[in-house]
Amino acid sequence: MNPAPAAALLERIAGAVVANAAEGRVCSTVGPFVALVDLVSPSPWASLAVPTLRTPVGTDWAAGLPALEAFFAARSRALRFEFLEDLFPTLGPALERAGWPLASRDPVSACRPDDFVPPVPAPGLSLERLDAGSPDDLVELFLGVQHDSFEPGKTGEPSAGEREQLRSRMRLGVLRCLLARLDGVPAGAGSALPAAGLAEVAGIGTLPRFRARGIGSAVTARLAADLFATGTDLAWLTAGSDAAARIYRRLGFRPLGAFQRNHGR
Repeated sequence: MNPAPAAALLERIAGAVVANAAEGRVCSTVGPFVALVDLVSPSPWASLAVPTLRTPVGTDWAAGLPALEAFFAARSRALRFEFLEDLFPTLGPALERAGWPLASRDPVSACRPDDFVPPVPAPGLSLERLDAGSPDDLVELFLGVQHDSFEPGKTGEPSAGEREQLRSRMRLGVLRCLLARLDGVPAGAGSALPAAGLAEVAGIGTLPRFRARGIGSAVTARLAADLFATGTDLAWLTAGSDAAARIYRRLGFRPLGAFQRNHGR
């Protein structure tokens, strides 16, 4: 992908991240950052800060951190950072110097409707959409499948805040959730976060005993197909592993950049 078109797409993605996250959250510019604080859930994953678009070259990121930290502390929320490192190449090193370690750096891939390649249907697989009116047991099941897909063997129950945040985001129309069952047994899950004509496909997880059976591919494809059918012209995602990246490439997703997360100070 040529540098100029790639930069334009990355700017669209960065803008859509803010547009999606701002729905239902306290949104405020604090120095060179946009603070996005979720008042529904105290989960450390519910609130975040992102750099403002087109931040001037030479911006002193560190100078803006004390005010940002105070903003989150005053609302009893954990601060974490998410950003496209290709647009903000000096931010990562500045955060690490200030004591905010790199948590992950994942490749970004994007797909347009014309590039989308649906997979062969997996035998015995069914996909169920959730919405804000879904029963509690289905919401619990979805959250449990996602938890066990990403942290197998680690005991954990969805909190009331996580359940309410999920419903709140679906109610606002900025989160679409899908549960996969294989022969009727819960096997995987995933979500889409639409905004500004494009959408992130995220949280694609498969329970360990069901992996390598086309479930993650099917969930990703259904979410992307539904997005394209309702007017989205670009779907993007991050790949947490080389194996996941290969799956996404087969569906038509092409490398675009890298997405970085810093937290845990």
